[in-house]
Amino acid sequence: MEEITIFKGLFDLALWFCIYRVLLPAFKFPYRLKRSNRIIGMFLILLFCLYPFWGGDYYHYRDSFEFIKSGGYNHFEDIYGWIITNLAYSYTFFRLIIWGSALTLLFLSYRRVGMNPDMTLYLFGVLFVIRFSYARVSLAMAIILLGLTFVYKPIKKFKVISYILGLAIIGSSIFFHRSAVIGIMAAIVTLFLMKNSRWKIIAIALLMPLATFIVSYFLGSMLNMSFETYDASLDGKIENYLTNTVSERGIAVKIQTFLMQTPMYLSALLCAILAIKNKIEEFTTVERAFAYYVFVIMLVSFGLSFGVGYETSVLAHRTMYFAMPANAVFLMTVKTRKAYPQFFKIIYYFAFAASLYALLYSTYMGYNRM
Repeated sequence: MEEITIFKGLFDLALWFCIYRVLLPAFKFPYRLKRSNRIIGMFLILLFCLYPFWGGDYYHYRDSFEFIKSGGYNHFEDIYGWIITNLAYSYTFFRLIIWGSALTLLFLSYRRVGMNPDMTLYLFGVLFVIRFSYARVSLAMAIILLGLTFVYKPIKKFKVISYILGLAIIGSSIFFHRSAVIGIMAAIVTLFLMKNSRWKIIAIALLMPLATFIVSYFLGSMLNMSFETYDASLDGKIENYLTNTVSERGIAVKIQTFLMQTPMYLSALLCAILAIKNKIEEFTTVERAFAYYVFVIMLVSFGLSFGVGYETSVLAHRTMYFAMPANAVFLMTVKTRKAYPQFFKIIYYFAFAASLYALLYSTYMGYNRM
């Protein structure tokens, strides 16, 4: 199987830096981009999703694509098998269909949230795009977020239709990845949190052990743990790139995991603080929904990371990724409303370092393979 090279690693690193430079003006007041910067930035993000050489699933998916194209069958959902068989004449075109659709829905979600979509685009492109580019579950993630916007920001003259449409969109995500049931459950829980959230946040946190038991056993059993094996998981392949020996792998992955998880858990903590102090009520309804969605996802991920009966580490890791596109909205809201600015800076710099570290290390390992 083809693997990363230093040139591929440098390509992704340069592409990510270009995304940063083109979208950076949106991170500064008045948080707006020139139309040309916005279009170029979106194109660069799409290009990154088409060629995420840094991550192992890019190569894993290509092997699966060629296998299905030749008449084989694998673990992909039926919709992807149909696309490969009937629409995609090449692997790149297959990725264009999947990630092009995912990004279109995601950008539409950011636009529908309303406030400062340009800064949300910047935060997503710089902090979270490398994870979004990694696996096909990204399409299911984007579908859920779009559905949330119709539920919590309905079209004024068609509210009932918007509610029904939003719920239908959220439900349809299950056809695009089995793990979407986690995002669907989180979206449902946000309904519970929208009012009197202070005490509900505390109650949910206290009930986490029971929730962990239910998710680990019953959800894991229902899904039949049909996620790829650990070596083919979202981090399994990159672990191979970060290592030459077992000891090196342990150090590299621990650093990457720490950098990646810390800003996500801190975001969930910040959401809880805002809710407990009633400051989250200053957010719009749809902004609160995205914030609570991040909180619930991260709480489930935290519980799953301990594992009870199943090998839930992969499920916990994948669960965390569901929160990342929504976290771009939450962080945008926190920054623009100047809520706990120092807290925001810590989250931002950790997330920035996580992206940079992953790309630099994969490039380094590509160099070692020369």
